[in-house]
Amino acid sequence: MPRKLFSLAYFPPISFWTAWRQDGTNVLDLGENFQKQSYRNRMCIADPSGRKNLVVPVAHHRGIRLSTAEMEITYAENWPIIHWRSIESAYRSSPYFEYYEDSLKPIFETQYATLSELNLASIKWVIEELEIEPNFEITGKYIEANEDDWDLREGIHPKKGLVLKSEHYHQVFSDRNPFLSDLSILDLLFNVGPAAYSFLLDCELSQG
Repeated sequence: MPRKLFSLAYFPPISFWTAWRQDGTNVLDLGENFQKQSYRNRMCIADPSGRKNLVVPVAHHRGIRLSTAEMEITYAENWPIIHWRSIESAYRSSPYFEYYEDSLKPIFETQYATLSELNLASIKWVIEELEIEPNFEITGKYIEANEDDWDLREGIHPKKGLVLKSEHYHQVFSDRNPFLSDLSILDLLFNVGPAAYSFLLDCELSQG
């Protein structure tokens, strides 16, 4: 069975879960070097103005490259409150926000020390809500991809890599914005609810 190699991500985008649900062993790589401006510390939601990035601030050490597992989260500003309020403002009127609210909010009320702790909590929450088997491997050491592996660590990226092909679903601000593809899985869950996994079965990924 081929392996699928993933970077950790913060409430990963729909493309991440499109790859995740396909055949093969899912491997989360905590040993890779942290990369800025990636899904490792951001998610993308929809608000009235279009795409909105919610970025988790991390502590940087000049001249030192750290793995994702080593990246510490900073709380100089109360970003969990900011993120939660942004999500609530954007999705309070969506069909399923209240359905997920009680189980989701505690993640934003927990002060995680590292980015890996936060991201793993977000991924495990999604797995539970999508009602899929929690079968995945975690490695703290960087993995060199084999010829048979599907290396998604660079392919799932907000600015490059794979392109998600999917049907359109109703989004909260569809009356003022065109359809926004490949947002955080939260956008799909809030808008289509328990039908989200069935939606993923019809999604495909292609090279950009």
